[in-house]
Amino acid sequence: MAESLETGLVLMATGMGTVFALLAMLVWMVRGMSRLSRWLDPQAPVAAPPPPAAATNDELITVIGAAISAFKRDGGSSR
Repeated sequence: MAESLETGLVLMATGMGTVFALLAMLVWMVRGMSRLSRWLDPQAPVAAPPPPAAATNDELITVIGAAISAFKRDGGSSR
């Protein structure tokens, strides 16, 4: 019993170590590619511009309100 528990712990540690190493390598590679792209084109924007602010859409608010009312009226059943 103790031998199988020890084998399981070794396998778990090996698997977790492998996953950690691969994720760490992935982070290192992404950072390296980011630095390389900034070095190749320093004028490129660093991040995407923020999306424009959403304007209030009265029709959308009305539809959402009607959906909530229908949900409450039906007793919350999801069909």
